[in-house]
Amino acid sequence: MPFLTTEKLPTPEQGIIIGVRNELSEILPIAIKLSQNYPNPFNLVTKIEFSLPKRSETSLVIYNVLGQEVKRLLGGDLAAGDYEIFWDASGYSSGVYLYELRTEKYRFMRKMLLLK
Repeated sequence: MPFLTTEKLPTPEQGIIIGVRNELSEILPIAIKLSQNYPNPFNLVTKIEFSLPKRSETSLVIYNVLGQEVKRLLGGDLAAGDYEIFWDASGYSSGVYLYELRTEKYRFMRKMLLLK
């Protein structure tokens, strides 16, 4: 037998939903992303950020404008997640450099400017 009452039951306050937060999506990225280095232009040290949605054989390499490799910042099997890599360019001359993030299936490249 159902419970019946004549008392008014409290109702939740009405509001406007402006977003839903999914904790899992904040833990693992959903796509590969290579951000622009910061600062850019830079003097001596710059930060490069990237994201991997799944474990992957990954490399991050710096090239000069002639396409010659000048520094391999990392190479190996990386777990899914967000990464920050710092490049100390104190031993390099001023100019434009390219940095490339390469995985098993994808390749991303951006440009940066070293000013001393």
